[in-house]
Amino acid sequence: MRWGESSDPFDSGGSAMIQVSVGGDRTGPATATCRQVTLLFIEDSDTEASRFVALLEQAAPARFDMARVTTVAEATSYLQVNVTDCAVVDLGPADVEHCRSIIEALAARSPLLVLIVLTDLDDDDFGVAMLEAGADFYLHKGTTDGKLLVRCIRHAIAHKRVESAFAEAQSLARVGSWEMDIATSAFRWSRELCRLFDFDVDAEPVYGALLTRIHPNDQDAIRRAFATMMREFTPLLAEYRVVLNDGQIRWVRGRGQVEFDASGRVERMVGTVQDITEQKLARDTLLHHVFHDPLTGLPNRLLLLDRLTQALSRLLRNPSTVAVIYLDIDRFRVINDSLGHDAGDQLLIAVAARLAALVRPQDTLARTGGDEFVVLCEGLADQAEAIGIADRICEAMREPLAWEGGDLVISLRAGIAISRSGSVSPETLLRDADAAMFCAKGEARARCVVFAETMRAKAVGRLDTEMSLRRSIADGDLRLHYQPIVTLEGGQVLGHEALVRWAHPTRGLIAPDQFITIAEESGLIVPLGAWVLREACLQAKRFQARAPMWSQLTMSVNLSGRQLGQPDLAEVVSSALHDAGLEPEHLQLEMTESVLMDDAATTITILETLKSLGLRLGVDDFGTGYSSLAYLRRFPVDVLKIDRSFVDGLGRDLEDSAIVAALVSLADTLGLRTIAEGVETELQRESLLVLGCSLGQGYFFGRPVAAEDAEMFLDRAAGAVNIGF
Repeated sequence: MRWGESSDPFDSGGSAMIQVSVGGDRTGPATATCRQVTLLFIEDSDTEASRFVALLEQAAPARFDMARVTTVAEATSYLQVNVTDCAVVDLGPADVEHCRSIIEALAARSPLLVLIVLTDLDDDDFGVAMLEAGADFYLHKGTTDGKLLVRCIRHAIAHKRVESAFAEAQSLARVGSWEMDIATSAFRWSRELCRLFDFDVDAEPVYGALLTRIHPNDQDAIRRAFATMMREFTPLLAEYRVVLNDGQIRWVRGRGQVEFDASGRVERMVGTVQDITEQKLARDTLLHHVFHDPLTGLPNRLLLLDRLTQALSRLLRNPSTVAVIYLDIDRFRVINDSLGHDAGDQLLIAVAARLAALVRPQDTLARTGGDEFVVLCEGLADQAEAIGIADRICEAMREPLAWEGGDLVISLRAGIAISRSGSVSPETLLRDADAAMFCAKGEARARCVVFAETMRAKAVGRLDTEMSLRRSIADGDLRLHYQPIVTLEGGQVLGHEALVRWAHPTRGLIAPDQFITIAEESGLIVPLGAWVLREACLQAKRFQARAPMWSQLTMSVNLSGRQLGQPDLAEVVSSALHDAGLEPEHLQLEMTESVLMDDAATTITILETLKSLGLRLGVDDFGTGYSSLAYLRRFPVDVLKIDRSFVDGLGRDLEDSAIVAALVSLADTLGLRTIAEGVETELQRESLLVLGCSLGQGYFFGRPVAAEDAEMFLDRAAGAVNIGF
């Protein structure tokens, strides 16, 4: 519900109250055996109201007699004149204190009313605040179905009715009751109490027999509570467990008090016992949801921070070392995008189970979101012990996971933050471990990295870059530059490679090496890459349309590993070609050798799908990775691009010449074309021709330039264009 900007929760909106009967006529009986639950729904959206009614009708036909109002003022007016079992209020984005005041006011106006909060906010702190304000349940609309909603309403109403009955007087609750005469020690119990404690209804009432049914871990507390009641004449209130004959556990709430005769002497003890098993389980389920990850069942960030707070406070009394180990799964996004989100969820569950078996019993293992897990370690001797634990976990996780009939090998990166004094805040320690983990991800050989102060500034800078890049993608601040691909023999232009630049509002034109990695890690590479592909295809068509002699020019576009794993990649490519009117054979998609080999078997299927569109595929930076010749032969690629690091030494370094010769020979054997990258000198051009490479790109022929400058380059080179690639 959107409450608007009013600071008064009882500000009237002037809307009419709507009366609805879920599953039947309001004036007739709901069923033959139970009366309808009277329910008030506070919701200003007709769409959400209809959805709510549909949920209830589907889950519990004819069980609810519902009225709807659209403002808090209408709700309070309605409650003053109508007996209502339950009110469900839909709270949308608003100030927490404002929402708290709404719940507190409703609870104060109708103390016996069950209050249930529905919200779109997936915020555990908000939920806890609403419960503290007086709500009986807090439910997230995205994860609440009709059955859960009905169950919560039913349990909350039952709990509230029991509370009110006990509050009126224990003597009225004879069912599930007991009493003891102090003078004679005579003990009496009701038939319902026998049932609750699993005694035969004809059994002789014995006070000591009740104690034998109480769970051993609760007996001492109950004895102390009875002793206090007799000594101080204070009412008894306790929740405890009863063990039934078959070993089942039943939760009960016991109340008791001392009664006096006319002369003021203690005459007897009386009490009631109520079965609260269902209510207890419902509340425990709610609390578990608040503090645990729903996918893996592990503690979530909220519970982790609570335990970390306690661990740091213990450092003040018992000096030792507390470590936070932040773990991240390498390539998880590629796996998730390639195999699907359901498979990704199953992988997270499998990883959580293995991690749980690796951590020490006294450690806390939590999932904080996505593919990130955190291990909280207490009582360590020093930093070296924390590093040892992290190394052991990372090494053990490299063992193959049984996965859909085969093996899946994953690896982790770990960031470690240490505290010995307890003076650091839990949030800071967790943030420092996160920053260290990102440093580990950025270093090829580092598996575990310990936090250093310099990392904090780096993490802040990275976050700032990510936020700025997100805005720039939306604001259209990206630019494409184009570098010509030419024949080495005569410099004839055959096509261009599209290279993205970021036109930052304050920092000017930024090269891709300063933001592509962040785009890849954050997922922004997907919308960024889709824009590059679309714009490059449009510009390729513009190049071709300048004159008939340019009609066969090609356009090369780079694909990242994240893009390659997108299930709709083929659709995105096909749409870009269609919208630009570009023939597929004039588009070449390029991927680095390492991206292709990341999951070679899956990559082959993806490449074959792309190849079926009629476009060309190239391997970028070839020679720098570790591709298997067996896989290379199966990849449906057309071009190998020789990395500039090998071109740089041509004519001066015999080793580079030998490598380029081998790469060209390999491409010829596989029937592939070769393009040399980074050609900057005449000596390099001549050497490549001698070694058998006929195509190239680099500063020697032209730097990456804006589209307008590229068109001028084409005009100057018009006489040297050779149609056909």
